[in-house]
Amino acid sequence: MSSAPWAAVAVTRRGRSTLDALREQGVAFDAWVPTRLADGTRYHGYGGSLSALVSEKFFDYRAWIFLLPVSAVVRIIAPLLVSKYTDPCVVAIDERPQYAVCLLSCHEGAGNDVTRRVAALLGVHAVVTTGSEVLNRFSLDLWERELRWVRGPSRDMTTLSRLIVEGEAVGVVQESGPVLWPHRMDFMPWIYPNWDRVPAQNLKTLRGWLWITHRSGPLPHHPGVIFYPPVLAVGIGVSRGTKATHIADVVDRVFSENQLALQSVAKVATIDIKKDEEGLTEFAAQRGWPIEYFSAPTLNDTPGVFSPSHVAVRRVTGAVAVAEPAALRAAKLGTLLVPKVKTDRVTVAVALQTTW
Repeated sequence: MSSAPWAAVAVTRRGRSTLDALREQGVAFDAWVPTRLADGTRYHGYGGSLSALVSEKFFDYRAWIFLLPVSAVVRIIAPLLVSKYTDPCVVAIDERPQYAVCLLSCHEGAGNDVTRRVAALLGVHAVVTTGSEVLNRFSLDLWERELRWVRGPSRDMTTLSRLIVEGEAVGVVQESGPVLWPHRMDFMPWIYPNWDRVPAQNLKTLRGWLWITHRSGPLPHHPGVIFYPPVLAVGIGVSRGTKATHIADVVDRVFSENQLALQSVAKVATIDIKKDEEGLTEFAAQRGWPIEYFSAPTLNDTPGVFSPSHVAVRRVTGAVAVAEPAALRAAKLGTLLVPKVKTDRVTVAVALQTTW
């Protein structure tokens, strides 16, 4: 992967001048031009075909900007396409220039954003053709990137996206996460706090469903898509020298037994004297979860009634309890979903950040 996130290609001196204009306004990219136009420093030269260059380096960049006609760019990138979830975004700018056109990964790859930025800097028209953008509809593709919500596996994503673009009624069951999300009003009055509150008639008539939840389990109604907001905090207490694999086994069992989604974990929490606990650090790193540490006085001042630690543990840590108050603190004093579960070397509690 290149150190620059974008690549830009020009095949004429005029096109190279356009790239110069972008650079002068602070846009960073690797620039590729035919060898005859290269200068050895600001521009990389390629001696073979442009198709060969792009084929070799296509996935080295998050975005490609071509100073070429749309038809030429399409022919170059067509054999390379894999998935909208992995392909870089591609923008084509005409030679004059007058237009910047988003061709590929316009939502998932932030291509529309790249196109608008480039167009604004060059003073040209941004051409964006994705349905939700043109019709000012809500785009499911943007939730993961903008809201940091994890999408569950589903074959209904395309169906739900089409229903939303076409203005069909789609129901939402939101059990957790922020209530103020983009285009929420577009789904009124079909938003419910849980499945039990959905009128039976609406289960039959609404064309699709979005389930925003921290709970695991299959989607009750189809077509639909599940999204997991990062709302769970896992409080953990560990004995010295506990292996990451042992911690993982306990956490996974607790989540499975309580029908909670690991995808909704926002962070791990524990007492500050465990900052050098290698097993816990390794476990959190493997899951991609940050760790938040709290002092014993802070844990002891946490409101609530908690299962006390063993007297020997209290003597060492200075905290009356660790897992439960740590989880609550990390969840901004929300709701304790799972009280302390204790094994011989690990204690685990789970708290939910209250809807906000």
